[in-house]
Amino acid sequence: MDRKEDILHREFSWEEHRFQTVIKELNAAVFEWDFKENKFYSSEAYQNYVISRISNEDILNNTGSLEAVHPEDISILKHFFEETDSGKDKVETVLRLKLTNGTYRWCRMLGFFYRNTSGRPYRTMGVIIDINEEHEHQVKLQKLVDSVPVGIGIYEIHDGQLSQTFVNRAYYKMIGMSRESRSQYDGENTIKATHPEDAGTISEAIKKLMAGEDTTNVTYRVRGGDMPWFWVNLSCMVVERRENYLKVYAAFSDYNAIMQAQHELENGRITLNIALQAAKVMTWRYDYKQKRITDSGTLGETFQLPKVIDDVPQSIIDMGFIGEESKEDFFRLFDQIQTENVASVDVVSTVKNEHGTAWYKQIYTPIFDKDGNYVDAIGIAIDISDQKVREHEYQEQLRLSRAAAKGALATASYNLSQNTVTEFESSEEDLIQIMEKQTADDVLHSIREAIFDENEKIKLGQMYDCKSMLEEYDKGNTHIEFRHHLKNHIGWMQTSFDMICNPYTGDIEAIGVLRDITEMVRAELVVNRLLMVDYQAIMTIDAQNGTVIPFKDETIDQNLREIIRLQKDIGDNSAGLEAHLRKYGIPGNVEKAVRENSLENIKNQLEKMPFYENLYDLKKNGRIIHQRAIYAYLEDSKDVLLCAVQDVTDTFEQEEQQKRALSMALNEAQKANQAKTAFLSRVSHDMRTPLNGILGLTTLLKDNITDEAMRRDLIELEMSGQYLLNLINDTLDVSRIESGKLELHPSVCDGRLLFNNALSMARTSIQEKKIQFGIHAESLPFTTLYVDVERIQQVVMNILGNAVKFTPEGGKIDVFMRNLSVENGIIIDELVI
Repeated sequence: MDRKEDILHREFSWEEHRFQTVIKELNAAVFEWDFKENKFYSSEAYQNYVISRISNEDILNNTGSLEAVHPEDISILKHFFEETDSGKDKVETVLRLKLTNGTYRWCRMLGFFYRNTSGRPYRTMGVIIDINEEHEHQVKLQKLVDSVPVGIGIYEIHDGQLSQTFVNRAYYKMIGMSRESRSQYDGENTIKATHPEDAGTISEAIKKLMAGEDTTNVTYRVRGGDMPWFWVNLSCMVVERRENYLKVYAAFSDYNAIMQAQHELENGRITLNIALQAAKVMTWRYDYKQKRITDSGTLGETFQLPKVIDDVPQSIIDMGFIGEESKEDFFRLFDQIQTENVASVDVVSTVKNEHGTAWYKQIYTPIFDKDGNYVDAIGIAIDISDQKVREHEYQEQLRLSRAAAKGALATASYNLSQNTVTEFESSEEDLIQIMEKQTADDVLHSIREAIFDENEKIKLGQMYDCKSMLEEYDKGNTHIEFRHHLKNHIGWMQTSFDMICNPYTGDIEAIGVLRDITEMVRAELVVNRLLMVDYQAIMTIDAQNGTVIPFKDETIDQNLREIIRLQKDIGDNSAGLEAHLRKYGIPGNVEKAVRENSLENIKNQLEKMPFYENLYDLKKNGRIIHQRAIYAYLEDSKDVLLCAVQDVTDTFEQEEQQKRALSMALNEAQKANQAKTAFLSRVSHDMRTPLNGILGLTTLLKDNITDEAMRRDLIELEMSGQYLLNLINDTLDVSRIESGKLELHPSVCDGRLLFNNALSMARTSIQEKKIQFGIHAESLPFTTLYVDVERIQQVVMNILGNAVKFTPEGGKIDVFMRNLSVENGIIIDELVI
């Protein structure tokens, strides 16, 4: 032994005596070997462990001691022995040691090695610390952390070396690995799970914490499941600090999408906005006894808050960060911290994001020491705005689906992911029997069995079972429907499924609806028949932008297809229609067709009338096509126009042929009428010449005969001859009227005698038929009139002649005359016979 080693040996001998005295008083589980003196010492507490009954030789040779530990911790003990042979001065581990009473206790076992100048140990000291209560508390804490829906981890830092104590399930789920597959990175191997390029980042963060900082935030890569490396963001804070020792709580958030987006952005493949979409997780420390945020952490960094915030939660409310509808829940959250292992609530924040007001899930996890005393709480805020949007859309879709299902024969809700029926409703007994099944697959099978048409069963392929429906959902087909017939039901049925993702559970759900669509099918058949027989196309038009949508894709004719294509190509719906009309329109009629079929004109016309139609011509394949467009609003909201287009070419051509035939017939009739007029004119002229001679001779005889009776007869003869002459003149008048050449010849006459001649001429006929005849004339204002006497007498004689003709023998004829008005020298009298 050289002098230096001798001095060291004496110093340690004195130190050994002092050490043995101290540990005896402390009753510590301590053991020591002095290899130079070949001495072994252990405390009384050491005797409580089974390891004390194993020979020193076996312990030093790392044999036999395996019986002293829990079977599940043998690998930990072997690793401990490997570390003791590695040349380290200190080795530490945590495992379960067996007591002499047969039970196991969690212990921290430390080994200290004092080595000579050649590196060989000449003295070894071991310390066993009972941490069973602390470990049980740690297990409870780990279970608590395991229930948090975001990645949470607990780490220890010894002398600058990071060691993982616990990471919850949410973290493993986030990176796509199981706890077992990552067990190789537990403990001091934690740093090995970090990407080599990011190890320096972690080391710097550890240095800052060791230097006195309480929080840090880093982004780095860890080993993942489906991908070699997974980006995470780490926000951590120190919860316990001792000499060369730190206990750190950490919160992880998924930064993989962000970092991938940033990488793609650097290569010019995506825009900056995509890289900024992911939400951050904010953490802070809170002391509920003092109502104080003791370290605002990343929450303060995000919202520029001071590190220490007093009077929480009231001060946060006063700062305006919490929406009015969430204030009550926010206060209740802080009451729960004192009673719940984990307190959480969803609150609306006035902080704006792409959805407007942001939603945050706030979680508080109380931290207790090993004695169960409250230390403080960790606060976590997660931006769940996207989740809330999905929840709102989910609830809205449920509401709309249920509203749309009103009046249906049957409705049912399914969880396709779990293959369960959650609810069903129907008033039809046979339909209840179909849906009253244990699984969704059973219901789908019952529907197939109730369909008697084999061809319709084949169409049910998309809805064969939950698996096939989920495959359709993965393809993006969220709505499935088909038409069929059911046993015991007359008419057409429609079964439809709307599939949605439940944002609360992640399961795919479906709402099934069975409707009687017989009337709808009949209406479609009527429309289809109209399309085949009468209408060239039926479409709807957006009343705001003019977008054309065909009633059915299979009804799109060539013209409509081209209009839709032009609208898409030009990017202007009205311009697309105008381009079509200008391309095929008839010169001279194009502007009229464009104007009458413009969206503005159609809407203006429909303000005046319920329907508006117009005709326009197109020229295609060298042939002129005549079309009629009929417009009407589809609903009272006037948001959509209904348009039906008819090809009226055949009808138009038939009408044109009829017009030509009518025109020819009219020309022939006019020629015949002209011939008739010429004939009557000649005949009347030839008849009037001898009649004038007769009238002249009668006048001469009347004037020269003194026999009064014969004179009266001649007067009657003269009057009849004059009447006959008037008839001949009437014939000429008809000719004049038809040619537009009839003229009136007014003269001054005695109004009282105006009708005497006509009445006298009819008197003979009246007497022969023994008709009672009466004249009732009111007082007329004027006796002297300026009229065409001949024409008036002609009219009266015609009317009176008809009255005599159609009055039976022994009947009665009354003549009523009265004045109606006198104005500006014009007299209006009324004659009623």
